[in-house]
Amino acid sequence: MRRISINAKMLRMLLISLLLVVSITLVYLLLRKLLCTGSFGEGGIVFLSQGTSKDEKDYIVKDILDSSEHENDDTLRYRGNDITNIVKIGKSDKYEGFKYIKLSDISERASTTNLVTFNKNNSDYAIIIPISPADDIFWIKNMYYGFNVLTVCDKDDPRTQQICKTLPRYKTIVKLDFDIVINKSYLAAMLKLMGANPDKRIYFGDPNYKKDSKVISMNGKVYAFTRRLLEDFCNCTEVPKTKHGIFEDNWFGEALANCALQINQEFNYNDEYIFIFSDESQIYHKEYTGKSVKLRMGRFA
Repeated sequence: MRRISINAKMLRMLLISLLLVVSITLVYLLLRKLLCTGSFGEGGIVFLSQGTSKDEKDYIVKDILDSSEHENDDTLRYRGNDITNIVKIGKSDKYEGFKYIKLSDISERASTTNLVTFNKNNSDYAIIIPISPADDIFWIKNMYYGFNVLTVCDKDDPRTQQICKTLPRYKTIVKLDFDIVINKSYLAAMLKLMGANPDKRIYFGDPNYKKDSKVISMNGKVYAFTRRLLEDFCNCTEVPKTKHGIFEDNWFGEALANCALQINQEFNYNDEYIFIFSDESQIYHKEYTGKSVKLRMGRFA
């Protein structure tokens, strides 16, 4: 009888331990979901997967009509002006033949106040920030208050499939890392320029050139691309698979180029692409130091 009593006691302890483990696991998963899909601006991944309302459809139709006016037109526009003359052709060995732009060549910076919106029918851009449960969403909410920011979980997330469902909603998509601080006026100028030319293959960021493929990929800390490039990617007959050891940013840059070539065998990379090489003095990675300010960001800062 004593042995049975001991076994029964052990069984009760085992069941209690099991229930405790299950409870902790459920709480963790719930917190992880809440942290990774925190929403502001237009919301998180939930917004990306939801249906389209009548108002949104009306907005999209208007958006298509506005941008189609200049479709298949080589003219580059900014604030209603023709700025095609600021496009330069690379002459160095690494970037020879590539078309590129420097935002500093545009004299007037965009105003961030024009981008402040919480009305999902007005935003024509989206800034995607991957975060993990270890990242502080409070920081993101306050740092980029007023911008249309979407947060996604930085692990096994379906951002590729979900973002394609937004077509033709956004004129510009920005991918921004958690540990980045960027000059908001500079960010606004970039969004205005790319938003005025959604039908062009414009790719913004800090370039990484791959000599073997002769393709430029933008550094993953921050990059942006127009709707035309998103259409290339989402209409790809076979999206290139990721390889062990290849970083997300390099894979994405190559995937964009390969997808455009799959759709049109006569696609000419140098002629079709316009790169905006980022001004790294406007972007701070992992740390920022200024007057009475010393800021460190990221898990490994």
